[in-house]
Amino acid sequence: MTRTPARLKLSPELCDHCGKCMERCETGALKVGVSYIYVDWRKCGGCLACVKVCKSNAIQERVTHSAPQRRSTTPSGRRKSSGRAAPGKSGEHPGWTLQEAAIVLAVVLLAFVAKDAALTSSFVGGLSRSMGIFLRAVVLGLFYVVQLLPLLVLARRHGGFAPAYGLERREGPWWRVVVTTGFVLGLLIITRLFTAFYGALVQYFGWSPPAAAAGDLTDVFGGGSAGLVLAVLLVVFVGPLIEEIVFRSVLLSAFRERWGDWAAILLSASLFGLYHFSAWMFLPAFALGVALGWLANSREGLWPPLVLHALYNGVAVAAAFYVAAA
Repeated sequence: MTRTPARLKLSPELCDHCGKCMERCETGALKVGVSYIYVDWRKCGGCLACVKVCKSNAIQERVTHSAPQRRSTTPSGRRKSSGRAAPGKSGEHPGWTLQEAAIVLAVVLLAFVAKDAALTSSFVGGLSRSMGIFLRAVVLGLFYVVQLLPLLVLARRHGGFAPAYGLERREGPWWRVVVTTGFVLGLLIITRLFTAFYGALVQYFGWSPPAAAAGDLTDVFGGGSAGLVLAVLLVVFVGPLIEEIVFRSVLLSAFRERWGDWAAILLSASLFGLYHFSAWMFLPAFALGVALGWLANSREGLWPPLVLHALYNGVAVAAAFYVAAA
């Protein structure tokens, strides 16, 4: 009888991370992370070499052939179908597809264009400062709501909002949290230093950053405490949440299943850079996107890149309001 990937039973919680299974996998189909075991079913030949070397029983041969197929856990925290069960059966949901990724990306781009058109309209520009701030905050809020709606609809066929986007709470030893925190803080420092160095370098050669269409953060939200609260809410919390779901959950996952890890990271980072609609901002956004994509791919779920993104934006918010208050 031909051995197939469907005969593998995966128990990531039992894994001792010895790495022997990956060494014995001749096709490179197996990947073990902090809290997941990932099998690329397109490469797996079902040789069961990983089962033979696994002493912790994290990878076992499935004995009952008629049992429902178990799905491996991907780095983004969702379940990856074994590819043998038809979508729609009980307990099964399909992985993110390129069609779904295209739908989400199209909604994001249309919302972005509509948001910029509203913020730069003569009507908004002719309002008083207080009314202009209020309306800009409303427009930005609607901008994120429009993006959230299709994500909520798609999440229903992917096991719910948290499982679909890698936002489930995961239990693990304290040292894993420490390591992940170290990665987040380290990448925050690296990406912020890169952005500062890049900005200084290109301005030295005469390429100044373009003025924002709606002004800087204090122009958009106001310079007082109320403006700071709005900026933190939309720029530090809501914005990173929506963008990480779109770029590091839906797009990254869909690309990874078709083209592999690094191609998915670089492609999603490129789209993240283009999403900012600024040639001057493309390279810093791309660098941040690579860091966020690597975190989403290598750590457990979407929380690490989400925290990094929020901190990155938080630095910008703090600097803008500090300068305005000085």
